[in-house]
Amino acid sequence: MNKSYILLITIFLLCSCSHKRQQSLNVQEQDTAWVDVFHLLGKHVYSLDSILQNEDKQANIIFLFNFYDCGSCIDSGFQLVKRIDKFYRRKSVPIISSMGNPTQYQIRNQYQEYIYSDNNDLIRKELKYMPTPILIQTNDEKKIINYIFPNISDKQEYKRFFRFMNKTDSDI
Repeated sequence: MNKSYILLITIFLLCSCSHKRQQSLNVQEQDTAWVDVFHLLGKHVYSLDSILQNEDKQANIIFLFNFYDCGSCIDSGFQLVKRIDKFYRRKSVPIISSMGNPTQYQIRNQYQEYIYSDNNDLIRKELKYMPTPILIQTNDEKKIINYIFPNISDKQEYKRFFRFMNKTDSDI
């Protein structure tokens, strides 16, 4: 009786440990970008319509930065915007600056296009002061479907963002 009880407990422990090990392996293999730490996926960004002009309201990727963000992070965001614009062979990513004058970043990054200003910080208020700078991808309903943080997101998140961008572009 005593040996069978010990054997039963041992089998139970081995089974439960192997199950947890398998779960941890699955978490490691999971694409880290889909872990929505800031709870942004699925949120609407209605304030975009009040900030963007008509020709940019249809854009599904937006770069948002705050004047007080890390300078190299903002510069990386500008480089990503240029890369996406080059991919589409046209200006396709509107840039929105909240709080402050974006001119120094525009000059430093040799960006000739218009930068929208969100002086009242409407977008960040609407999204509960999410961290910036950020590249947001939205659908037609202005719902966030993807995002990355320039200079902060890891290589896998960048790959996933651009893979997802290409996938949604081919679906259109």
